[in-house]
Amino acid sequence: METKTTLFTKQDYLPKALSLRILNKRISSVVIGFMMMAGYTTTKAQTALVIPDSNEGSAFIGPYGNAARQLQMIIDDTLLTSLVGKNLTSISFRLPASTATSWPPNNLTMNAFDIYLSESVEPSERQLNFAANVVGTQTQVRSGSLQIPAGALTIGSNPNNFSFKINFTSAWQYNGDNLLIEVRHSGTGIP
Repeated sequence: METKTTLFTKQDYLPKALSLRILNKRISSVVIGFMMMAGYTTTKAQTALVIPDSNEGSAFIGPYGNAARQLQMIIDDTLLTSLVGKNLTSISFRLPASTATSWPPNNLTMNAFDIYLSESVEPSERQLNFAANVVGTQTQVRSGSLQIPAGALTIGSNPNNFSFKINFTSAWQYNGDNLLIEVRHSGTGIP
């Protein structure tokens, strides 16, 4: 089966670092479901899209890891056809169905949670060098701290519900190519 979504992670990322370090560990399976909200800038119409469109069940909380990290998600363009020409304005994550408790256990503030969007190489051509996966201009669509309410990522469904939306500070128009989502964060401190 061909991989349509790819996720890489870099641990020990310093949020203010300007250079990308070579990845020392590759996460081989994508285990998060996420939802991207897209809306036209001139209308209130929105499209919600779940990627992948099946129920993924492996345990992984990469976007909210306890240690500072940088990660990339590469999404094949064939999974995003309903978003062509629309502005991406937010992203949301959910826990796998196998998770036993809602997360986080307490209100949480991550000092830095930055998101960058760009076109990407074909998923099959991904590299461990993050810069090599970016095609065209990489745009920062969110920066600053992120407050996550206690229990924001819920359990009890199969698949579990999506958490609160992480709104972008600037919209990014999706033009139909492979999509690269890069998250750089300071860590949650929760083991």
